[in-house]
Amino acid sequence: MSSSKKEASKTVKKRPSTTTIREIILKHINSYQNQQQKSKARDPSPPNSFLERLNDELMEVGMCNKMKQMKLALGRKKEKDNSTEEITSVLLHCIDCALFCSDKVDDVEQFGTILSAISSQYGCSDVLLSRLQEASVAKLERIRAQACCLLAHFHRESPSCVEALLQQRFLDKTQAVRHAALKGAVKALAVIHEQQQPEEAERMTSSSSEFRKALQWSCCHDPSWTNRSAALSTMINLEDILPRVRDVKTQVRVQAIQKLHSFALEDWTAQQCATLTQSALINERCDETRNVAKVLVCTRWMKAAKYCPINLLSHLQPSLYEKECETIIKVLIDADDETLKELSAAEIGAFRKGLNTVPANITSETLFLARFICADAPERLSSLIADIPRLCELLTECLSKLATLENKYSDDLKKKDKQVEEKEEELICICNQLFKLADLCDVQEEGSRRHFIERCTEFLITLETPEEILEEALIVLRKAHINEQEFLDNIMEIVEGLDSQQNDEQVQLRIVSIMTPVLESTSIILHEEHFMNHAISALMSQNDILREAGVACLGRLALFSHECNPTLLEVMTKEDEMVDIRAQAVLAVTDWTMTHNDEGTSQELQSHVSRLLVHENTSVNALAAEVSTKLLLGGQVKNPEMIASLLCLYFDKKFEDAKDKNDIEVGSVYRMDQLLCLFFPAYSMKSQDNKLLLLAAMTPMLAKVTYDRPKGSRRTWPIAKLVEYFYSTLQAGTEQELSHLICYEIASFLIHAHDKLTNTHLKTLCKLLGGADIDIENCDRKCLLKLKSLLSELSMLISEPNSLESLETIMEVLEDVPKESEGTNEDETEEKLAETLEMVHLNDKENNARNSDISQNSRFGENNARNSNISQNSGFSHISNISQKSKHSIVSTRSTRSTRSTKRMSPGLTPVNS
Repeated sequence: MSSSKKEASKTVKKRPSTTTIREIILKHINSYQNQQQKSKARDPSPPNSFLERLNDELMEVGMCNKMKQMKLALGRKKEKDNSTEEITSVLLHCIDCALFCSDKVDDVEQFGTILSAISSQYGCSDVLLSRLQEASVAKLERIRAQACCLLAHFHRESPSCVEALLQQRFLDKTQAVRHAALKGAVKALAVIHEQQQPEEAERMTSSSSEFRKALQWSCCHDPSWTNRSAALSTMINLEDILPRVRDVKTQVRVQAIQKLHSFALEDWTAQQCATLTQSALINERCDETRNVAKVLVCTRWMKAAKYCPINLLSHLQPSLYEKECETIIKVLIDADDETLKELSAAEIGAFRKGLNTVPANITSETLFLARFICADAPERLSSLIADIPRLCELLTECLSKLATLENKYSDDLKKKDKQVEEKEEELICICNQLFKLADLCDVQEEGSRRHFIERCTEFLITLETPEEILEEALIVLRKAHINEQEFLDNIMEIVEGLDSQQNDEQVQLRIVSIMTPVLESTSIILHEEHFMNHAISALMSQNDILREAGVACLGRLALFSHECNPTLLEVMTKEDEMVDIRAQAVLAVTDWTMTHNDEGTSQELQSHVSRLLVHENTSVNALAAEVSTKLLLGGQVKNPEMIASLLCLYFDKKFEDAKDKNDIEVGSVYRMDQLLCLFFPAYSMKSQDNKLLLLAAMTPMLAKVTYDRPKGSRRTWPIAKLVEYFYSTLQAGTEQELSHLICYEIASFLIHAHDKLTNTHLKTLCKLLGGADIDIENCDRKCLLKLKSLLSELSMLISEPNSLESLETIMEVLEDVPKESEGTNEDETEEKLAETLEMVHLNDKENNARNSDISQNSRFGENNARNSNISQNSGFSHISNISQKSKHSIVSTRSTRSTRSTKRMSPGLTPVNS
């Protein structure tokens, strides 16, 4: 007892010399930071222990009376005291130090943890949040980022306020600030998940719905992959994570698939499984993505299916997603030890056994699996299907069941419920799988071959045979014949058998449905007259479906015969025909033109497609754009007006909501966006003639987006972005500077159309001229002199002050251009200038050969990557960044076009940054 008293007396003698609240708080904060730095490898100390020491020391220095009113016990609500103001002042000082003096994120994190604990203890969180709110909108990027880091620590005290402040920073112009806000969101949402009381957790989760939507937007559309990754780490729903498997960055794709490992197979729908398969396994982006997806399929999904591939296929529904199921089965069969390293030896044994056992019963899943198990050992199929006659018996049984179901509900289709439809899909899938198994049943043996051909002919002549199995039946029937001539003779036998029945629309549709895939797969044509008669007969029908099928069949037949083309041209230009049917005719005529290279047809098609490009229906525009890219890249059309229309479509804002407004399945707006994204750089790099055509498209493009718009149209285009993208596309694949040529085209356009333009358009184009980066030393002198002359003429034609000021900027840059000799004849100079301008467009032979090699060796994906962002050396800066008073206001720009494209390309999300 005596020793303890001595120690107590020593403790009393060692009272701290600090007597102010400020010094005590700062001492404990520094102590907490020091311990945090020492314990980085271990779990950080909880701030509660420091709060207890802080309270004890404050009581020791004479603050007992005030502290008693504040009810110091942890976890209880505190009342404010006079000392609270002093404590608040100290904490504000600490926050200011963290914001303005600290450069390390770790230091700010340590400040935030202890400051939020102290402020919550003494009830001054609102004052600190007010200070952080001011800092979150400061001009300095570093202060905004530090404020976001600190805000996350106050989420428990005021979740709605913190979420609102962080959400504003998700759209900050600076990547570092957005990243800090997203990292703060990660910490804030972690607080929600850690709530122990269900009522409190539910309240905070419901208040965060808008906050989560903002995070979902950042996860899809933020241009920085690190920010998308940070936002992805906050996603908790499978439907929010799955789209990131298509991200343009490998790290984000891998992170998304790794997060998907935590979801059980029951949480996945068949469609979601198919989406993952398409994104990560079928469309191979990289080995890392594919490997992580293979681990997900082979360990998580197969383990959930108890290592039975039949159970897995039942969940994946091969009747609806056949291609995806084929890919998954191949992944399972080819799985190596590296993929299965997470499984134990017993689990690997069960995995291998399930894939090596031939099932005994007949279902769509068992037949599907048997195709792959018996591919290398066809004799193993005998336990399931003995021979071709047995296979034909199974086909007959399935088709009979389908006919029974069809006849039962033929009078009233509304009586069909979901179970009946699923039964029909199951039977159709079984039929298709049986046809695919015919190769493994030795269909080439003469007796089996003849028997199979005879039964297939009967199936195809029977109208009760569903349309869904025709394609597979014709593929196997083609393989069963010795040569194409025998196959075509058999097809004519089937057609004649159908003709002998009642000649109604159903029979005609069946004949055309058989002829179309046959014409696609054969390399010769026999019985051309019979094919032609049936196609024309379908085309003359009053039934829209039959007419559309007739146009598709005639389009295939046109590849073999010139006689079909006039009929297709007539359908294509028939104004009162359905849009879908005319679209089929346009595609057929395009294929014919590309094959036969007929100049007359090409001109007529070009004229018609040009009209479709300005059609009011966005789906028709998309179809016309698809056809135009084929014709331009193939060299059948050389039309600057068409290129100008495509550029306008690419930047037209009306396509953003096109999917919701148009339900006509003619052309895909998303496919149009993808095609044009690849088309422009590829077309520019293909040849120098194409660069000339692109340059010639500048004037009509500017006319279409300014004064030559449809009457009554209020559509607007981002002219500055259009010109920037045009320049980067034209510059692709060449080292020669071309910015002065763009300026030349803009100046020429303004001279001829200045009186037709609004002041907004005039100022925009003149600002682009004023912000152009023209390298005088590397540009042709005569062309620069001509440009200078045009600018002088333009300055006398316009009177708008801002436009004139922009022109003065570029004219001051051109003052250093050396002048022509005084003795030169003016007419001769004009001729030389014209020749020089043409020669500037055409590179010398070495550059031409170099660009030819570039166009041959480059891939579309590389062109897209190079041109999705406007070059940092772009000669045209964004209009908002151009200073009218600067002589050389050249700001390197990053294209916002790629961000806008991602928004439009992702059906359920955005850009995808795709």
